[in-house]
Amino acid sequence: MPIIGGPSGKLESRYHVNTLTYSAAAKLKGESHLADFPALLDNPLIRNGIMQSQHFKTISAYWDNLDVALVGIGSPAIRDGANWHAFYGGEESDDLNARQVAGDICSRFFDIHGAMVETNMSEKTLSIEMNKLKQARYSIGIAMSEEKYSGIVGALRGKYINCLVTNSSTAELLLK
Repeated sequence: MPIIGGPSGKLESRYHVNTLTYSAAAKLKGESHLADFPALLDNPLIRNGIMQSQHFKTISAYWDNLDVALVGIGSPAIRDGANWHAFYGGEESDDLNARQVAGDICSRFFDIHGAMVETNMSEKTLSIEMNKLKQARYSIGIAMSEEKYSGIVGALRGKYINCLVTNSSTAELLLK
């Protein structure tokens, strides 16, 4: 079950949340559902309209009952990366830096202390709310690299994740 909409043609299809979810479900012999809406909309009116659709309400109901969530932790420190730039663009990345964003989960941004940060994108984002993510029995974050350090720390301090998958060098950095 995707917990964020897709990238609206901004990324290669192999990185699309629906592709990843379908592949994981197939390997685990599970069932997948599509999040057939973009993660970031052009304006809040479009977002609010989609949220009134039966499809979105069905997806959102699944979000209310998550047992396990598997999430990536993003960081503006990798803003020059192709995927980050394709998804958010230069102007939005500048805004995130100005607001001292440390990281994101599902395009929900937070600072290094774990406090949510409202951005120009907040009212245009279709993804799980962080309070729903916190209710999952296991919220597993995946991230590695020195550039992701602040994002990982913010995610842990905000209690958005309660498990972390990383590599040894990132783990050592976090333990210092």
